[in-house]
Amino acid sequence: MSQQPAQPNSPKKEDGLKIILTGGAGCIGFAILKSLLTHHPTAIIHILDITSPSFADYPFNLFEQVYKNGQLHFHNADITSPPALGRIFKSVRPTVVIHSASIIPSAAKKKRLSDEELWKVNVDGTRNVIDIAEKTEEVEVLVYTSSCDAVKPDSWMDLVNASEIQTEHLREGEKWDSEYARTKAKAESLILSPTLRIRTCAIRTHGVVGTLDANLFPLIATSPRRISLGSGKNLYDFSSADNVGLAHVLAMNNLLDSPDHKKESANRRAFFVTDGSPKPFRELQEMIWRIVDDEPDKSYGRYTVIPVWLFTAILKIVSLFSKTTAISPSEVGDAVAMRYFDIGEARRVLGYEPEGNKRLKESFREAWEWWRRVQS
Repeated sequence: MSQQPAQPNSPKKEDGLKIILTGGAGCIGFAILKSLLTHHPTAIIHILDITSPSFADYPFNLFEQVYKNGQLHFHNADITSPPALGRIFKSVRPTVVIHSASIIPSAAKKKRLSDEELWKVNVDGTRNVIDIAEKTEEVEVLVYTSSCDAVKPDSWMDLVNASEIQTEHLREGEKWDSEYARTKAKAESLILSPTLRIRTCAIRTHGVVGTLDANLFPLIATSPRRISLGSGKNLYDFSSADNVGLAHVLAMNNLLDSPDHKKESANRRAFFVTDGSPKPFRELQEMIWRIVDDEPDKSYGRYTVIPVWLFTAILKIVSLFSKTTAISPSEVGDAVAMRYFDIGEARRVLGYEPEGNKRLKESFREAWEWWRRVQS
């Protein structure tokens, strides 16, 4: 397990800290778990997911000792089932809930989920977690894994060094071209409701890559070389999963700590969290290709550039004859737009300081090693 430097704002209450982590079998959940065990080595963590991770796919070896010590527990439960959630919360009586479970677009497409099914998990499931946490008197804190998509009603829009204040009005948009983005905006609104008893905060993630990444890394790793959709010069934020995991723990620490021990509360706030080092989209692609192709110094030379207008026109024609396509127009917009965020508030309030380019390269390599292993 990679060790991260000690961070500020550690809560005073360490002994007996009980945490429920939903979605812990995914990429971000796994990174949160690593960070929790690094910064709260005596915490008791209960991972709640729709299925227990398999020993073949999940790096259990990193947690073998804490698992044997009884600090780590796995529960099969569906967040859309209040009775199942209720039984686990009643048994565990956690102080903290970190809610990371959701359906991302690539998973929804693979499973052929309808918009209604996506809403059921991402919004109704979140409402269930909130309701049961509110009723469990031991719960003090809920940290939610949101997305920068929560302020992106139009997948073609540029978000240039976007801050929380600048984009707040976008979360209330009436029209969304992505159902996933709409569900994250609605779920975030539920999490940050001022009527809640518990203290809450949302971490808005973007372009997360790391171990157990079955989304972004495989998509780019298998994309054709030397072919560019648009110029590829649009600045883009990718994020190391470990940095994102750390941000969740810092948010938890802030919310747990008493007002006397922190400068400013994260309560009822959402924070953009990335590596804070945007790069041209093509450069990020090439960083991944060099790892996959095992050619660390390779130059991919001149590209064949496909104009965006031509590609989207082809997609529209194909859609006339087929209901499903490999890529949607909104996904094209996501790939060619300027998309990077101001993480100043996370730095100032949470004490978040991401590791730089080296950490991102390590995350790319970790994603590759895991993906290669599960594909073999």
